[in-house]
Amino acid sequence: MHQIIEEEILHVIQWLKSEHKLNEAEVDRLRNILIKIAHNYFDDRFNSGENIAKEELDYGAWFQPNIDSYLSNLPHH
Repeated sequence: MHQIIEEEILHVIQWLKSEHKLNEAEVDRLRNILIKIAHNYFDDRFNSGENIAKEELDYGAWFQPNIDSYLSNLPHH
């Protein structure tokens, strides 16, 4: 996985974990989902050494619609 994408996934997970009070099983599931979303969004660049601009990762445009849907289906804690 592209290092900058991996770092962004970890950042997003930490933010969502604190925001939604996710348990460890939910965090693991979320990580797998984010990896799939990133793979689909970034396509060939996901595993390449091609440069990915930090701006491309900002504001959550690559994950937001899919993750909002996922989080809306979680039971409230």
